[in-house]
Amino acid sequence: DSREPGRILTTPHFYSFKYRPGNRILTLACYQAGQGSAWPFRVRNLLLHILNVYLVFLLGRRLFADDSIATVAAFLFGLHHLTHQNIHAAIFTNTFAYALILGGLLASLAIGESRRWLLLSALAAAANFLAIFSYDPALFAAGLLPLYCASRWLWTRDPGLPWGRLAAHTAMQAAVVIAIFVLRKSFVPTGMPEVTPPATLLTILVSYATAIVL
Repeated sequence: DSREPGRILTTPHFYSFKYRPGNRILTLACYQAGQGSAWPFRVRNLLLHILNVYLVFLLGRRLFADDSIATVAAFLFGLHHLTHQNIHAAIFTNTFAYALILGGLLASLAIGESRRWLLLSALAAAANFLAIFSYDPALFAAGLLPLYCASRWLWTRDPGLPWGRLAAHTAMQAAVVIAIFVLRKSFVPTGMPEVTPPATLLTILVSYATAIVL
């Protein structure tokens, strides 16, 4: 990538069936900033993780209107042992994607009472696009607000925000998903990646579920 930076946007993620230009841009920037040293990667991941802890606190306060609940949630998130790889794995850009997801979700939750709801929806869509651009599993974030509102409506018959604003927000998120798939279709070779054996998937599922509980 350092020899041909233009290929970052037009080639798959290091000969795989993934498309993560944001990851490669951040990796290249940190590599050049440190001249090959690991410190820019470590500082980036640590600072972004601290930012994510704060965003979890804001999200908890937004959802529960209780600083004590928000503080406990942020504390558990910050120190949970599953977060260590996002900090220690130098080239991982998960923390960057998570910051965008959490920031976008906070913007989305504010569209109900803000007169600038259209701007907030656009910012949330842009955040999710950049998150997916750097870590494709972040695709799930596009459906977070509709799922939240649907669950609220099922329990209370109140979606939490006007239906028209929710529809506009959902349309923007759908446009993000379509744009990502168009980019993948354009630059990622056609074909399926090697299928992970079911036993391996089950092992991963059980190990992560156990780690979350513990």
